[in-house]
Amino acid sequence: ILAGADASDFMGSSVASGDVNGDGFDDVVCGAKGGDALGNSKTLAGDVYVVFGRASGWPSTVLVSSLDGASGFAVQGVDATDWTGTSVAVGDVNGDSLADVIIGAD
Repeated sequence: ILAGADASDFMGSSVASGDVNGDGFDDVVCGAKGGDALGNSKTLAGDVYVVFGRASGWPSTVLVSSLDGASGFAVQGVDATDWTGTSVAVGDVNGDSLADVIIGAD
């Protein structure tokens, strides 16, 4: 379970996977289009979370607040009502053999 910051964040409104950090393990990209950014500072700005895959797998629950750069990272919407994370995709856009994260907003 990837646990969002708040119940109303719509965590999982979009999901994709691919090896974003190049370690050989697929990573999970999860949109939370109703997220309110850090500290609930921007209503409905939206959030996207990237959780890095690992050989040992994940614990049964991963809290997005625990993502620390080594385990993954978050991207927050810029302005209120951006709905960042409405769509997400993963693919090698620039030809460097690493999966790039593509984020859509409403």
